[in-house]
Amino acid sequence: EVKIRLSISTKLIFVGAAIVVVAIGIVVLNAKFLFTDESIGHAQTMNLDIAKGVSEQVHTLLKDATDKTSVMAETISQFNGQMISSEAQQFIQNVLRSNDELISFGVYRPAANGGYKELFFAAKDEALAEFDMKLEDLKNKPLASLEGIVGRHPNDVSLFNSSPFFNKPILSVAFLTNKNTESKERWLVRCDLRQSALIRLFVQHSSVMLYLLDSDGDLLVHSNPQYVMKKYNYSNYDLVKQFKASKVPDFQKEFTDDQGNSYLGAYSRTGIGGTAVFAQVDRALALRAVDEFQYRSYLLTAVVLGLAFIFNFVFSKSMTSPLSRLYRATEKIAQGNFDVKLESKSQDEIGALTSAFKKMATGLQERDKLKSTFSKFHSKEIAQKILSGEIKLGGESLIC
Repeated sequence: EVKIRLSISTKLIFVGAAIVVVAIGIVVLNAKFLFTDESIGHAQTMNLDIAKGVSEQVHTLLKDATDKTSVMAETISQFNGQMISSEAQQFIQNVLRSNDELISFGVYRPAANGGYKELFFAAKDEALAEFDMKLEDLKNKPLASLEGIVGRHPNDVSLFNSSPFFNKPILSVAFLTNKNTESKERWLVRCDLRQSALIRLFVQHSSVMLYLLDSDGDLLVHSNPQYVMKKYNYSNYDLVKQFKASKVPDFQKEFTDDQGNSYLGAYSRTGIGGTAVFAQVDRALALRAVDEFQYRSYLLTAVVLGLAFIFNFVFSKSMTSPLSRLYRATEKIAQGNFDVKLESKSQDEIGALTSAFKKMATGLQERDKLKSTFSKFHSKEIAQKILSGEIKLGGESLIC
């Protein structure tokens, strides 16, 4: 007796399931790669468009502040370091009050022993009260940092995040004037700004993290105002390294932070003080739609696989059930029982095989009956020879 280890129905089910899994797997993988590339491209384009748009707005806001600061500096320079008239002081106060973002304005001239000494400083009283600051703190705390930054960039406008000194979102702008016609000195001019208007530009895109960096990679403004309360430098980011090493106006790149988190990022230069607006989005967030598609595809695969299993099971049964009946009938015939009953229900090869088997069984049954009949009158050996054709039946014709 042959022992069946793996039935045909099992093979059919496994083959059908394998075909379904491989086919859907190929489709899902190809679609995932296609959607991944498309999603990354879309996210990068969005980052760059947002960075460019915010950069233009930042440029406008900072350009307005620096222009007004230059006007106030020109007013002070007319007095060549001498006593400033009350009319000039009132003019400066009016300029400060005309711009909600301006907090203070100051001019410093080089000191004999190095550094700078105050020539003029004015601040809005309402701003000092709003931020709970003392005038002397506002004058002195950021000064050393401003002196250092304009020393590194003497021919450009410099921006500095003064927020850590006061735990308030404040941005300082500083630059050196052209040489005074009489003293030949370059004076240091500064103004301090509220960051509220800048922050509003940065928080309007909730799905994207936005921040403003200076040319050294130091943080100036962030969409999360809490970040500017401490000094942060982003020079270790690959995107910032590209920004510092290149002069291209905008760029986009996928990069990884210190914690191993992957981001899709872009930057666009503002044209003010070597600064640039950076926009970045978590790579996993950008590919969330792709992950959702993959999850749904796996669910669909499970459903299709279940349906394929049921279909294959029913289909295999339609093939293996007749074969099983034929197998049992064969065993009966092998045991000498030729009285088998088979029904041909299908019009395919298995149905034809069943019909042929029935004819064979009928023939064997008739042969067995004939053998039994001969055995009653002759020996079994003679009956066997007659059935095999060794002895021909019939009479002989004699001619007398």
